[in-house]
Amino acid sequence: MFSRLTTFLAQAAEVTTQVLVGQQKKEEEFSGHWKTITGLISSAGESESDSCITEISTHLERMADLLFQEEEEEKTVSMGPCMEFVIRHKLLDTLCATAKSDFPEGMRKSVFHFLSLLLGRIQQPLIPHITVHRPLNTLIKTCGLSYVNPLAVVEVQFLRTLCLTLRNDETLSNFFLEESSDKGTTNFTVAEALMRISNCEDSLVCLKAFECLLECVPLQTVSPIMCRSQFPLLLASKMRQHLQLLPSSLDYTDILNCRGGWGVNYASSSAIHCLSPSPSQPLLHLEAYLSWLDYCEQVVTSAAEDLQDYICDCIREQVLESVVLPKLLTSSEIDLVMGLSLLSLNLLVTSHIKLTMTFIHFIMNHSLDKLISSCNHLSEEVSCSSFLLLGTLFQRPTGLPYHLLSTNQSPSTLLNKEYIRNTVSSYLSIVPSHLLTAQEVTGDSGITYYMIEAHQQVSTCYQLVNDWEGKPESVQNNEVKEDEIEREEAKEHPLITALLDRLERLLDQTYELNLHLTTVISILAAYPQLESLFVTTETGSSAHRNVYTVLQKVSSQLQDHAERNPTLQLNIVEARRRLAGQETSDLLSMPNNELLEGAVLLEELCKEIAANLYVRHSTSLISGQAVL
Repeated sequence: MFSRLTTFLAQAAEVTTQVLVGQQKKEEEFSGHWKTITGLISSAGESESDSCITEISTHLERMADLLFQEEEEEKTVSMGPCMEFVIRHKLLDTLCATAKSDFPEGMRKSVFHFLSLLLGRIQQPLIPHITVHRPLNTLIKTCGLSYVNPLAVVEVQFLRTLCLTLRNDETLSNFFLEESSDKGTTNFTVAEALMRISNCEDSLVCLKAFECLLECVPLQTVSPIMCRSQFPLLLASKMRQHLQLLPSSLDYTDILNCRGGWGVNYASSSAIHCLSPSPSQPLLHLEAYLSWLDYCEQVVTSAAEDLQDYICDCIREQVLESVVLPKLLTSSEIDLVMGLSLLSLNLLVTSHIKLTMTFIHFIMNHSLDKLISSCNHLSEEVSCSSFLLLGTLFQRPTGLPYHLLSTNQSPSTLLNKEYIRNTVSSYLSIVPSHLLTAQEVTGDSGITYYMIEAHQQVSTCYQLVNDWEGKPESVQNNEVKEDEIEREEAKEHPLITALLDRLERLLDQTYELNLHLTTVISILAAYPQLESLFVTTETGSSAHRNVYTVLQKVSSQLQDHAERNPTLQLNIVEARRRLAGQETSDLLSMPNNELLEGAVLLEELCKEIAANLYVRHSTSLISGQAVL
């Protein structure tokens, strides 16, 4: 019994001795490397700096390996003798001091590499030690001080490793907060360094710097500080810079079709330092702008509310009010088209509600009157751009339907199946049967397709109505006073006037313009608030002008043309075939090209409105709601 216990104790003592001997050997080797490094630093001369720094780098890498091995063998969070040596002898103070002076030459790069290895692989909580975070802060303040910085790559790599460490433990970010002596504010030294590096001439380094900043944004202690920093203004200024450099010759369709994402177009489009667009790449700056917009959306998605609001305010001031608004107020048609198209593009590509509402509020508060007047502009491009923006607005939670509701209201009508049937039939019978051409060309009326689309459109509009928080109280309670109706019924909202005026000229306008116009009209039919705009003479009072009465007028115009031209129906068939890509003959050679294309769109618009109204009325009937 005693012999076994003696044997066990002897074995334990032998193992302990071996461990201690092993640790002692590692500590001796570790300290030996450090003594060699300090000796090389103190004896370094300019003539032998290359060989000196190579030797120092080798010793630093070996020291890092010993620290990693020690932590693996310990398998605990407690420090081993090598790490204790680092802390006790303030190794990082010395290393960061030599890196700051970069003597011997190349020391800065070697130290950044060593620190990146240390922070990236060591699991022990090093940063809370004052002999660690104090020299790190000192070194961080030296990052990005020069626009031409050959060491920016290693600096940003070190800061990226540090940012990832802070993301894993947010409390560590407190060690990098510092009171500003001149402004009395708190700075986050890591973010300040990254913003300086973002001005580097190397676009890839800038990309990495902003990606690191993106890692800092979700930190709870950091987000409020970044709100008071130059970060939001920096982002907005990048966006403004690219918009100001856009060539005025851009077509509105090119603008609306342009797309860009953070990290995708940033470096390839010469990023933030491109000062003049290439003739072969006119959309260069627009792609870069969209990259920045996507970056802002990622920041806003992960940021605290205060930072979200400040970024949105900066975009409103620096981009919308500074660049876009002057284009909307100018007399230049080219600038006006660009301003309207840029607003449409911003709404199309943004998804975060804060950013989306920033653009919406700007349009509703500063641009709505200009948008309405542009619908009837002499320039077709201006009008097309206006309708495209309107179509986009009506598919966002803008509250715009309620603006139209206030002056286009009729008494509530209870829904029933007969009401629905009469409404749909009225619209489907607007175009005389002898002038219908869809069945003849495609073998199908196409109403099934519009019914499928209507379900999606109506569902979207109902959701937008529910999402909008600015509904008037009377509308929220589904109440409309009769005296208000009588007082407002004779009026017509300026936007409704512009749309109906354009609709009356359906047979005299180009196909492109009519296509954008009819898209807006069909979207309006999906909104329950705008029933009076589509009520028919068979289903309710229609004393004022609305879509139905205007379409009847257009249909009468078409019949007058048919009476004067017996081959009109055949010509419309040929026009439809050409639009569907079935014919190769030159449509421009046919007489009254706009008339024929307008006739095709008239038939399609009536079917689309009928489908939207049917789905919307059926949805309201099932839910027991009245048509407003």
